[in-house]
Amino acid sequence: MSKRLTKKWTKTTEQAFGATGRKGAIGEKFFAEIYTQRGYEVIVTESDRKMQLKGIDIILKKDDASYTIDIKNNLKKDNSFCVEINSEGWLFNTKYLNEYVSHVNPETRTIATYKRDTMKDFIDNHFWDFREDVISLHKDDPRLTFIKWQFV
Repeated sequence: MSKRLTKKWTKTTEQAFGATGRKGAIGEKFFAEIYTQRGYEVIVTESDRKMQLKGIDIILKKDDASYTIDIKNNLKKDNSFCVEINSEGWLFNTKYLNEYVSHVNPETRTIATYKRDTMKDFIDNHFWDFREDVISLHKDDPRLTFIKWQFV
């Protein structure tokens, strides 16, 4: 979990979190470009305090559907990624209202997306006694069939 550099609200995540925020913004831009190309209306909420505090980085709209997504630019080249599983982390934080989480890697042009509630259930069922704040998961884990992988 990244620490804010300032207590004041900032217009960009880079101003708030430094290099970590810059990396996040790069991931959000990559995701937005891909889904814009696919015909979605993409709303990036980087400067929207209300949305950011709810864990919503991007809103996708197409036809009559709308999707709220928390973008994590932490997908490694080997298709592994980390999930914060403590109560203050982004997965179990009760203040977060995003429906989906997408882990991205702009360099390999890979996106892994899942419903937040489905991952919470997975963690509850498989890691209920885990004592760490963060776990690492990998694409090859046969239990992760609920994740949609995209290689763009």
